[in-house]
Amino acid sequence: MRRLALAAACAALAVVATLAAVAIGLRAADPLAALPRDDPSRVSTAEQRSERSQGRTLLHVVLDGEAVGRVQFVLSLPDPMPAERLPLLVVVAGLRGATDRVREVDAVAGIGGAVVGYDWPLPPGDPTFADLALRGRKLRAAVLAVPGQIDAILAWASRQPWVDPNRVALLGFSLGAFVVPAAQRLAQERGAQVGWTVIGYGGATIGDVVAGLPDTGPAWTRALLRAGANLLLRPVEPSHHLPHLRGRFLVLGAEHDRLIDPRATQRLAELTPEPRTVARIAGGHVGLGADRREILERVVAVSRAWLVEQGALDPDPPASASGER
Repeated sequence: MRRLALAAACAALAVVATLAAVAIGLRAADPLAALPRDDPSRVSTAEQRSERSQGRTLLHVVLDGEAVGRVQFVLSLPDPMPAERLPLLVVVAGLRGATDRVREVDAVAGIGGAVVGYDWPLPPGDPTFADLALRGRKLRAAVLAVPGQIDAILAWASRQPWVDPNRVALLGFSLGAFVVPAAQRLAQERGAQVGWTVIGYGGATIGDVVAGLPDTGPAWTRALLRAGANLLLRPVEPSHHLPHLRGRFLVLGAEHDRLIDPRATQRLAELTPEPRTVARIAGGHVGLGADRREILERVVAVSRAWLVEQGALDPDPPASASGER
């Protein structure tokens, strides 16, 4: 019996030591170095098709990279195309499909330019405990690939003849707000320029946001969730990347957000470099769907007004090649 107890104790100590070593390794790793990325020359276009929708052309694109994997997005373009090059807006939001996201934005307001809707490499909806237990490692790898995928989109789009490479904006809302800083830093590292960044409805740290979500349980559960999220998602943590960014910034938050703790929202705003504009939008957390349409309209209106004011977008849609508006 003593031998059995001793063996069990040794096994438990070995597990604890292994977990401690893994935790130390994750914490010691450089967040930027831990993010997968591909040189743009090594990313190929795997699929491309188009359709017309609501007076725009939707271009469905799939890229393929060795490190970042399959990158899916939808690009909304004016129809007909204007004579001059277009400003580029890359929108990273929640887990709903990119087509739905772009159509919603187009329907709410003609934001203008070439608008990209990113498709996350994750299943829709919130992961269950079973998902985390069975596929946690794969889900983490998919999340860490997101900044590199967004950078691949920026590189691909900036090379298109109808895009103005000097007017590139990156917009991250809700889940997108947490990964946009890392994506912009990757783009900067390869010499690309993102002139304007909108970060909306996010927070810092990721662990604090996760621990502050409704129905996360007692204090000890929240403490575990905070520590686990900060450790496992450290490479995409906004606070590690925001101080390194260049450009102009708009930080948006909700007046009554039930999902994001106000202290986390404030911390994200304080970490965002100058020049920055901070605004609070009436209502709750942003999202898609009929019940959130009014909030989405406000978010699009405020974002567009700021982008126009900053020179990232034209006040009016540019003339088409045929002279139409």
